Amino acid sequence: MARCKFDVVQDGGSFSNAFVNMPFTPGFHQGALRIGGGCGYSDPSIMNAIPGYVEEGLAGINCTVVSGGTMDIDAKFDSERQATVFNPKSFMITIIPALLKQKGFKIIAASTTPRTGQMELGEEFGTLFVSEKYAIDFRQDHAVVFQKDAMEIVDADWVADVLPFLKVHRGWQEKGVKSCWWGIEGGGGTRKEATWYLEHGIHCIITDGSGRQSDAMAKEFREGKLLVRNGAGDPVPVDPSLVTIVPFLDAKALNAALRAQGIIV
Repeated sequence: MARCKFDVVQDGGSFSNAFVNMPFTPGFHQGALRIGGGCGYSDPSIMNAIPGYVEEGLAGINCTVVSGGTMDIDAKFDSERQATVFNPKSFMITIIPALLKQKGFKIIAASTTPRTGQMELGEEFGTLFVSEKYAIDFRQDHAVVFQKDAMEIVDADWVADVLPFLKVHRGWQEKGVKSCWWGIEGGGGTRKEATWYLEHGIHCIITDGSGRQSDAMAKEFREGKLLVRNGAGDPVPVDPSLVTIVPFLDAKALNAALRAQGIIV
């Protein structure tokens, strides 16, 4: 089984060459898709419907796919092995890249995750936990944990990694890598992520009907009320050319939107 590369990036530090060069890997399309969305407070009916939607909607993708990197862990004691066995407990937006790889998609699956507590190694082959129940998903190609300061852990800042990664993503776009953000469901962190991406000039696909902030942003966009900050820091309506709204569970519409942005070719 292929191993997952792993780095810890300090605030103000650099991402590794292996991470930064992912979109330029021979044999892969030079594209980079960032996926954002709800994890901890998501509607189960919505989460249960997403895997099939993702498989069909992302059909044909052959590039770098990045999300958050945590998976909800179910820990059970195996009496025969006399050890605790860890397995993914439920579907989360953050396991989409790993899910695609498991389904045979030819992608580079990667993640960035903020450190929000004391990291721990589990007893099952050193599983890396970043909180009491969330571990880094090892079923990907490259995982990054971002920390502001090893001596000062910021509790529950689940978007602390986004702006540092966004600088990398924007750099990819400037070098000709087709770039896009796709959001499903989500809370305040998802809205922040979408806003930051729009303010950096990267196209955002928002899934209407998936719940919470995705629905709110889609409604605001249609009403001309989705705001971002301009260079002077003033709130202004977003450039309409930077936003595509797709209906939840309409896989054809999602695939077409990704093709329009050059993510799928």
